[in-house]
Amino acid sequence: MMQKEAGKVNEAAENRKRIKRVIYVAAFLFLSIFYILPYLTYTSIYFHEKAHKDVLESYGIKAEHKPDWIWVIPNFYSRVFGIEKSELAITTFNLNEVKKLNPVQIKEIYTAGIISDLRFMLLLSVYLIFINLFLLFKKPKAQFDKYVLLILVIDWIIFMWILVLVSSTISNLSYTEGDIGKLVSLLS
Repeated sequence: MMQKEAGKVNEAAENRKRIKRVIYVAAFLFLSIFYILPYLTYTSIYFHEKAHKDVLESYGIKAEHKPDWIWVIPNFYSRVFGIEKSELAITTFNLNEVKKLNPVQIKEIYTAGIISDLRFMLLLSVYLIFINLFLLFKKPKAQFDKYVLLILVIDWIIFMWILVLVSSTISNLSYTEGDIGKLVSLLS
């Protein structure tokens, strides 16, 4: 009789541990998707727009980029769900001054942001490859499980970031409002 009761107590304790794990994973996924991802995306957008601005200013064209780090989350989700048209970041400049440049310079202006996105994707991918290869060949030690969990968490966040970068790069390459669409319409 005592063994049955002890077994039930152990089973209840195991169930509580499983429920805690599920709650921790759900909380992590919620935080990473709804809070961390918008800021990582905005960081990429900031460097994308900064690349446009730097090239514009190298040709003597005044450009302005005002990042809004306070409204990142509402702007991100209004844009994702199409609730309203919101601008996460945009570089403003005088288009007439850009039209005076030669086609190679114009191409450099409009492709600078995409090159910035590709650099981000390359660096993040290289990080994922090397850190995961390191884990593959590392010998398990006492603290190894904690490191694996930390690396998996970082891998998840970086993987989400890469997916967002890929989708925004595809948008910039294929949509008429993207950088390449604007470049083609300006050059034609």
